[in-house]
Amino acid sequence: DAPLALAGKNKSILPMNINVEYWGNTFGSREDLLDPEKNIRAGAEMLNRIEANLPPGAPIEKIATLYNHINAGCVNNYGARVRKIYD
Repeated sequence: DAPLALAGKNKSILPMNINVEYWGNTFGSREDLLDPEKNIRAGAEMLNRIEANLPPGAPIEKIATLYNHINAGCVNNYGARVRKIYD
């Protein structure tokens, strides 16, 4: 991802891996998301939106899975790893 980042062509912008190719400007412009504080706030907003659209008390692994892949139908490896760290 580093060579793409240098050229400004990467899909996801760190530290929160906001996929600007998928989300467009929903959480900020590419330029905005290069600012770590704005990027982290955007990631927090995405997590808030995901949680708001799930039943109350949704498990952390489901939230993490959707953060990783919004169209996932079941918990993925990323979600399972987040659950393990969370525990």
